[in-house]
Amino acid sequence: MAEVSWTASALTDLDKITDYYAQEHPKYGQTLADEIMKRTKQLILFPKSGRIVSELSESGVRELIYRNYRIVYWHDEEDDKVEIWTVFHFSRQFGGSEGSIEE
Repeated sequence: MAEVSWTASALTDLDKITDYYAQEHPKYGQTLADEIMKRTKQLILFPKSGRIVSELSESGVRELIYRNYRIVYWHDEEDDKVEIWTVFHFSRQFGGSEGSIEE
């Protein structure tokens, strides 16, 4: 079973999602963030279940899709660890200030 962890920037991404909906739909924002967290639990048993990120050639970088969000992660096969790098909406460009994989 893989160990799953989140980078600080990925957790900040979740906070931004919650904050985005806070004014008009606060319950939805928190529910969405909770569901994204739940979605990543599948990586404990199935770390390769996400598709390969097409924008990157680096092996081990994959993504899960939840609703309109991309959950980008790296799987270290040798140590069987998964690190969630970023979560962002499809409307955002990958690798910009939103959707960055920089720690």
